Amino acid sequence: MLTRLFDNSRFVQTVEIWPPCFPTEGPPQPFDQQFSSLCERLEAMRENFDVFHVADLKNPRLRFADSLMTASHLKRTLRWLEVAPTLTARDRNRKSLEEAIASTIFFGIENLILIWGDPFQIDGPSSRNVYDVRGVSGLVKVAREVQARLGARNLCIMTPVDLAKAEDKQYVQMIRRREEAGSDVFLSQPFPGEIVEYMAWLEKLRDEGVRSPILHNVFPFRSRDDALEVSRRFGLKLPKHALDRLRDGGAQAGVKMARESLNLLRANKTKADGVFVSSRGDLELASKVVE
Repeated sequence: MLTRLFDNSRFVQTVEIWPPCFPTEGPPQPFDQQFSSLCERLEAMRENFDVFHVADLKNPRLRFADSLMTASHLKRTLRWLEVAPTLTARDRNRKSLEEAIASTIFFGIENLILIWGDPFQIDGPSSRNVYDVRGVSGLVKVAREVQARLGARNLCIMTPVDLAKAEDKQYVQMIRRREEAGSDVFLSQPFPGEIVEYMAWLEKLRDEGVRSPILHNVFPFRSRDDALEVSRRFGLKLPKHALDRLRDGGAQAGVKMARESLNLLRANKTKADGVFVSSRGDLELASKVVE
């Protein structure tokens, strides 16, 4: 379970992985071949990461294997693997969430990521937004209720946090409610700015009473255009010098910038608990960041 690693006062490194997928149009994409390839890559990354997060993705052109089922199959195949599937409030009603959480515990998975999920744009016969619980803190409460009913001891719950909103009193209160509901670890948004500013946000959150460990997102951009699109989606403020580096250096500059962020966080490990590296669906990209 992830929380044991923090108990040992170590700098924790985790990484996001994508489940097998198939396109809504085009040639077949057998899951078994994708899964075998995924396992091979995870074996190669074994020494670099402590926990592997299985993403729950929203892409109109792709359909992904269920995060929980993927995590369970990975756990059976790679006995050493510490894995954390993702459950999204957008996609399941309360009954389905309770059953998924119970299945997670039954399958021996001790880490679980709970997120709200960006809504679908509904235009005709498409997927529907569910949101059958009250906020992420409500989702955490559901998970703890299921855990209690099953008499399970070990379940590390992870939820999101945006450190850039550390000055917003209402937002901080919401994060406190998540912690009080039973969130063990927070996963932060990417930070493209200066480490001094980021650490100031972290200290502000600690001053406001947030005590749970925070894994800081390290996000490798592929290009200047990619960074601008990610910035638009997540509301990030990218400094001009970062955009200039990406314009001149492309994907290599993006990896180098992500590695610099990782090293700066390691250098501040008395305050920073660890990182989770976004793979962008490319585990080789994530491996380059931690080299």
